Amino acid sequence: MEAIIIKETMKNNIEVELRGLLTKKQYNAIKKRLKNEGVIFEVDDKDTYFFNVSSGVFKICDETSKDQGKISLKLGKEETGAMEELEICFKRDQVPLFLKFFKALGYTEYHLVPQKRTNFFLRDATLSLKYTPDFQYHFELEGKLLSSKLYIEAEKLRLQALCAHYGLIPMEPNEISKRVKEIRKRIGFDK
Repeated sequence: MEAIIIKETMKNNIEVELRGLLTKKQYNAIKKRLKNEGVIFEVDDKDTYFFNVSSGVFKICDETSKDQGKISLKLGKEETGAMEELEICFKRDQVPLFLKFFKALGYTEYHLVPQKRTNFFLRDATLSLKYTPDFQYHFELEGKLLSSKLYIEAEKLRLQALCAHYGLIPMEPNEISKRVKEIRKRIGFDK
């Protein structure tokens, strides 16, 4: 079976992202506010297979709402909020093929995470309101993909201003690190 690549992100590939926890009430309120303000949005539900890697993030997504599959490799430390990201999108029916392929390469441990997600498109940023079993209600605010690490701090400041505008509080790096470590231990990645 031939893989059909739909989209490949390789040129500007440093993703700057802020993440924060929400209560269900906060989640519903911000979602309602964004819709009332007429912010363009899309439903982006997916099932994500997170592979057990020692650093970075390696995952395959079955993007049910977009009817596509995606392989993502994020290089760096999750808590920094700025990781080099490589993505390849393909036909959704090929998700099992790619899972088998990576299993044959030795990536046998993964954690399946169903995600309910709505992406709101703001000024050069995407605010994703999400619910997952691991993080519960939370948000991720992703900025423009950058071509150089020189622009990371300026982009973080811009995203922090957007968070302040919407009353969102990003997690501190140590909070993200602690949460990720707790999840990894609970699911058996870190024994």
